Amino acid sequence: MLQEEEFQRVGGNKTVKVDVRVIAATNKDLDALVKEGRFRDDLYYRLRVFPLKIPPLRERRDDILPLIEYCLSRLNRTMEKSVRDIDGPALHLLEAYAYPGNVRELENILEHAYIRCPGHTIRLEHLPEYVTSGKSPHAANGPEPQATAEPKLLALERQAIQETLAKTGWNYLETCRILGISRSTLLRRIKEFGLTTKKRSK
Repeated sequence: MLQEEEFQRVGGNKTVKVDVRVIAATNKDLDALVKEGRFRDDLYYRLRVFPLKIPPLRERRDDILPLIEYCLSRLNRTMEKSVRDIDGPALHLLEAYAYPGNVRELENILEHAYIRCPGHTIRLEHLPEYVTSGKSPHAANGPEPQATAEPKLLALERQAIQETLAKTGWNYLETCRILGISRSTLLRRIKEFGLTTKKRSK
């Protein structure tokens, strides 16, 4: 029992005394569940000594990139591959995604992309289809957070290309290298997005 700091092993009849600190986590509103009678109030008040509220990942955008770097490092160690980078469009999409499944969903998305990635750089085509198309598997459980993901994806791609062109001084070769796309794709996107500059260096 928590209050007495003791327990009995499953199938045993001997009481064991322990000196431990219990840390419990949930994604439910326990206050509401207690009021509704769906969670034991005695257990709730025994656990609720020092509550901490961690915001969902979609409210911690600055944490996404460090988490991506950590996950890729862990995957490289455990799966013995060497995926070192994520190209601009894919990274922009990952930073804009709503993550209804929180950090665990980010981990699953990266593992999916990691498995599909044949080289050293994760690109848009390696991400799960529901992420790039906006058809979230969570749609049946509530409002679709990425209903307009396709237009957003195009906007993110445009932004990535525009920012990289500006960074490289419109150097096509360097822009293609950074974004991991071919010159023909870059030129086609520049035309489709109507990107222009007064000074271009090819």
